[in-house]
Amino acid sequence: MSEGGFFEQFIDEYFAECDEHLAAARHALLDLESALGRPAAPGVVQELLRSLHTLKGLSGMVGVSSAERLAHAIEESIRARLRPGVDTTAATMDTLFASVDLLERCILARRTEGAPPDIAPMLDRLAAGAPGPAAEREPAAPTPDA
Repeated sequence: MSEGGFFEQFIDEYFAECDEHLAAARHALLDLESALGRPAAPGVVQELLRSLHTLKGLSGMVGVSSAERLAHAIEESIRARLRPGVDTTAATMDTLFASVDLLERCILARRTEGAPPDIAPMLDRLAAGAPGPAAEREPAAPTPDA
């Protein structure tokens, strides 16, 4: 098998693995979403982290740096936001769903040979723990006049 043929087979396997791990990540997120207001189940968090860790490693091996960097940032955010004893919030879930959607777009860009999406705003959002657009639309509670 030629070197180019080997890489083509490898990249096809990369995309198949990514599809599986993205589906597993979404399934775990749906499980976590059902626990809003309660601490996340440790097994579900570990399942999600395993899928993201695999996506990060595979993406690094094939040079999809945007997916590698984003998967790493999502992992770090999960470790910070879904610690044992910490309640799962809607803002956290919104951020995690949006970040996994963006991760899929990074992988799709490589699959279609398109330009990768801009991940910088999401990296900032994940690092800051910012709730993002959904929470920004909610009006702040009025403050009592003194």
